[in-house]
Amino acid sequence: MADTKYFSEHPEWIHLDARFVPQGFEFNHTILHETLGVVLRSFSSFCLENEIPYWLAHGTLIGWYWGQKMLPWDGDVDLQTSMKGLSILAKFNQTLIQDRFLIDVNPNYVDRRGRRRTMDDTWTNNNKIDARVIDTHTGIFADITGLSLDRRHGGDDYNLKCKDGHHYRFQSLSPLHQTTVHCIRAHEN
Repeated sequence: MADTKYFSEHPEWIHLDARFVPQGFEFNHTILHETLGVVLRSFSSFCLENEIPYWLAHGTLIGWYWGQKMLPWDGDVDLQTSMKGLSILAKFNQTLIQDRFLIDVNPNYVDRRGRRRTMDDTWTNNNKIDARVIDTHTGIFADITGLSLDRRHGGDDYNLKCKDGHHYRFQSLSPLHQTTVHCIRAHEN
């Protein structure tokens, strides 16, 4: 995994991609949540068309659990997919959905090591996000992380992991159940 971070967030607003924030953009949570809903809706349709499995994760999943909505204080959408799903998504890297939403796949997605010690004896996890769907009008994005087999824990119940250190039981994620969040088709586990 490269030590150089692939994705770059805006220095003032960590949930905006620095490459796409328009000059003079006035950030607020209302715009953020409305745009995230449009990002999720567009990505959901794209995944359905291209048979890419994905599901809600982290704060997005918690928001769904407590009210089928995003948590009001949450500033992003977190999604997960399998490594096979990431491989399919990578074929669409740099594709615009509806001429607005960029699929951007981190070239380091195949390196599954996650947090590790660098040459200068510090720790890095610069590339824990495997892909993003980015609104090119505002820089608002949804994070996508891939799950892979955890070879160190292959014999016990925790046999899947993502690069940010979360471990999962396969039985907890399968089968996926179709649901809605903000009236958008999604999967929860």
